[in-house]
Amino acid sequence: MKIWVKILTAILSFAAIGGLAYGGYIFYQNQVKQTEGKTNIDFNVEDEFKDKEIFPSIYAADFYDTIQVVNGKVFINEKLVEKFIKNIVTNLQVSYGTIEFKYQINDEKNTINIELLWTYKQHKVNKNYVFNLTKDVVE
Repeated sequence: MKIWVKILTAILSFAAIGGLAYGGYIFYQNQVKQTEGKTNIDFNVEDEFKDKEIFPSIYAADFYDTIQVVNGKVFINEKLVEKFIKNIVTNLQVSYGTIEFKYQINDEKNTINIELLWTYKQHKVNKNYVFNLTKDVVE
């Protein structure tokens, strides 16, 4: 009879430990489901950002003072790029993310191409600007 008591005690002990482990697992899963929305804030949205939501409106009149006219020829230089980038950064529609830019000045065509890239986590928004300068001829 003593052997049956030992076997029964061992079986009941394993069953009790297994039941407690399973109960703890169920309790843990319920706690995770309840706190999932509170602690895991997801700033990522399904729709991508639009460039109008990030970059401000640009007006040509803001940059007239950087254009140089010498002997009837229109010249553009890096002063326009500098003022343009300062304008973009100070008037950005959002206060987060990083801005990268590259530019190319084409003296023959009197154009400046400026490409801006805004990044925030895995979101990227690209905006291209082209400044084309011509001189009005008055006779």
